[in-house]
Amino acid sequence: MLDALYQLLGLGYCVIPDSLLDSELEDLRRMASSVMRSDQVAYACSAPFALDFLHPALIGLLAQPRAALDAGLPDLRFYSATLLNSKPGDGVGGWHWDWWAWDAVGLNWPWPPQIGVLYYLCDTSRANGCLRVLPCSHRTRLQWHDRIREIGPDTLPGETDVPVHAGDVVILDARVMHSRHANGTAIDRTVVSTWYASQYQLLPESVQSYISRAVPEIMRDQLGHLFPTYPGAELPVAPDYYSVCRCPEPAIAGTITQ
Repeated sequence: MLDALYQLLGLGYCVIPDSLLDSELEDLRRMASSVMRSDQVAYACSAPFALDFLHPALIGLLAQPRAALDAGLPDLRFYSATLLNSKPGDGVGGWHWDWWAWDAVGLNWPWPPQIGVLYYLCDTSRANGCLRVLPCSHRTRLQWHDRIREIGPDTLPGETDVPVHAGDVVILDARVMHSRHANGTAIDRTVVSTWYASQYQLLPESVQSYISRAVPEIMRDQLGHLFPTYPGAELPVAPDYYSVCRCPEPAIAGTITQ
């Protein structure tokens, strides 16, 4: 699993094949189907679906994210989880990142401050909306960082597709730029998206303070050591998804060498 860790640190993402047991995959599929049927408004606009963190199909994976632990990611703390679905006919997704505390932890931070552990419930390809990633954008200042709200779904130099099979897991550095292709098929493309702080006790106290307030107290017993706590007095950081644009690193060309 060291290869996966090296890829995550170097490129900003990695794939862990066959991470889910067949029984876990089927349980997540049943949960996802029920969640989507119960919220047709969110389904119609492909919005993220809220999840019951204590759902029997989910809580075991939240408390024991095997893919991330086996890859060697240390000192994890749970942060959030949602269900993401791209329905038939959905267009290309816009480029974005999922990190929200750029003023506290920027591109120069050597370790992922937060990781996404993405459980794919079906095979994905360019045809049905697989993930696409801009490798190295989690550590390298690119011209696209300053234009993130302008570029939308444009094709970027150096982007790469990340097709997977059902039961695979993708681990993302929250800072890496990513998107998805259009879903041109007749079936849903569904993923359970879970997020963890990494190297939690090394993160700035303002970030720890924020994360510790984001997770319901009712999950303390179920999450065990993955439940985020913060005993200090630092005020929580104010989330800001776009302050990377004010970071001091000089912008460089948008091409990437792999």
